[in-house]
Amino acid sequence: MRSLARVVLAAVCLSLLSAGASTVLASAPTSVLVGQTAMDPNVCKDLKSRLVAAMRTPAGKARADAATVSKIERFHVNDGSDCLIKSYETRPASNVASADYIQGYWKSMWFSLEGWNAGSIHVDVGMVITGYSATANWGPNCYFQWNLPAIFGGGITWCGVWNNGNWYTEPGTNYYVFVWPNVWATRSGYMRYCVEGQGVSCYPWGSLG
Repeated sequence: MRSLARVVLAAVCLSLLSAGASTVLASAPTSVLVGQTAMDPNVCKDLKSRLVAAMRTPAGKARADAATVSKIERFHVNDGSDCLIKSYETRPASNVASADYIQGYWKSMWFSLEGWNAGSIHVDVGMVITGYSATANWGPNCYFQWNLPAIFGGGITWCGVWNNGNWYTEPGTNYYVFVWPNVWATRSGYMRYCVEGQGVSCYPWGSLG
């Protein structure tokens, strides 16, 4: 009888441990694609043309690995229909549905040129949610992640939360990008998303012109 009790107890413990592990995995942050839009065709062709030109110089090739050089050299520079801006968000564990809690938002937009991921712009922020307003608690942090930073780069001209402290807010950034060596020839873009007073947020949107 004692032996049977020990077996049952062990089974219960294993079941609880398994449930705990499942809970941890389920609450882990995950980055998901939430939308995409076509880049302006003229911008697409211009960026691809500049990248191809950079790869045709010894100095440019020295700034990239062989696989990336090969990929860029095969770009169809007269086709402006194959560049995308993809929107992602990282979804953390769900909130406690109560007033006055801090919720983090991690959202980004990725630049895809003919299937090559050039990089991404990110806006991360923690908002105090009260049920009727959203107010920045940490951040926003606005930054790039480039796959070829020695060739394709950029900068931030504004990073903030529009209408901060109200029911409807918009964390976001204004930025510019360039292609080496003509770092002075920039193209400007922006990224925004909304956070409402009950913690609801919308997908990122923006453009690169």
